[in-house]
Amino acid sequence: MQLDINVLRYESRMLVASIMYLQLGIEYKYLFANSLNAFNEYFNSFITQHFEFFLVDLLPSLQYAASFFDVEYHYALPPAANNHKDTAT
Repeated sequence: MQLDINVLRYESRMLVASIMYLQLGIEYKYLFANSLNAFNEYFNSFITQHFEFFLVDLLPSLQYAASFFDVEYHYALPPAANNHKDTAT
């Protein structure tokens, strides 16, 4: 996965807030539950207080950031790193 040049279209603070919204929503299953309205109210209150903008302002950056959330991440070391670790001992 690589970020593309389109990332420069969005303010970094909005991207951070969008990723927070998506990650929290997915992690706590708010995005797929009946409590979506409550989650939106709480998150809107949070970003209004700490980021000084509203949830509705995040929509373009949310759409952009959401495209990266269906990517499967692998945190394992690549094979070359595993081979190097084996030869070091």
